[in-house]
Amino acid sequence: SDFAQASKAAVVVTKGATTSGVNFLLPRAGRIAGRVTGDGGAAVAGVYLNASGWAYGNNAYGWGSVDSQGNYVMTGLTPGTYDVSVSAWNSDYMPAQKTAVAVVAGSTATVNFSLSKGGSVAGQIMDEGGTPVPNAWVSLSGPGWGCGNSGADGR
Repeated sequence: SDFAQASKAAVVVTKGATTSGVNFLLPRAGRIAGRVTGDGGAAVAGVYLNASGWAYGNNAYGWGSVDSQGNYVMTGLTPGTYDVSVSAWNSDYMPAQKTAVAVVAGSTATVNFSLSKGGSVAGQIMDEGGTPVPNAWVSLSGPGWGCGNSGADGR
């Protein structure tokens, strides 16, 4: 969209009545676009991005996904400053973030990401009797993070 989001607080709605005068002045929007690559510059498809920031005195946000060529575009962003994050779920790539991205009305800010592969953790989930526990939720946190479920064999 060429326009940014807007909202109104404390609008009183009465059952059976029409609340009038709830009008909006939509500011022109900006965009964030770029490319997400991994090892050797190859496109990393199927990852998700989000942008969060402060614009016009309000929290502002946007989101997008990456196409098969590694390209993305987030539209309808309220002009302001954003932090842009990319998460490559179900892959070996680590999340990444760029901060203080300036979004200007009617313009596109270019933010490219080159993702690095991280390590992995492997093991088996078992109950007290040594029986594998299938479909157990496992999460890992630290400088990076990850999550997943164990398989039928507890791995």
